[in-house]
Amino acid sequence: MPSDIPQENRMTLEWRTTQDGVDWDELVELYQLAPLGNKKAPELQTVFSAGLFKCFVYDAGQLVDVGRVLADGVDCAYLCDVAVHPRSDRRGFPCQRRTQRL
Repeated sequence: MPSDIPQENRMTLEWRTTQDGVDWDELVELYQLAPLGNKKAPELQTVFSAGLFKCFVYDAGQLVDVGRVLADGVDCAYLCDVAVHPRSDRRGFPCQRRTQRL
């Protein structure tokens, strides 16, 4: 992380690749803020369950980024969604680096 970012603005990110423990209502809110539309919690749970790859990024326990990929496991993969919380986009770990990692 660049040293010119004040410590209080730096993010400590936790990257999770399973949906265990996801608060689907929190994900609904992230989708609205990103903005990726108004989806219902059961719908998001269905689409994330169907994706072969997914990543949930937390900062201090709050969901700040998410990404999902549909793939056949051999040949093809499609990036479906990348959502970045607008507030986290302005803090220590640049959005471009986070989305590349997602």
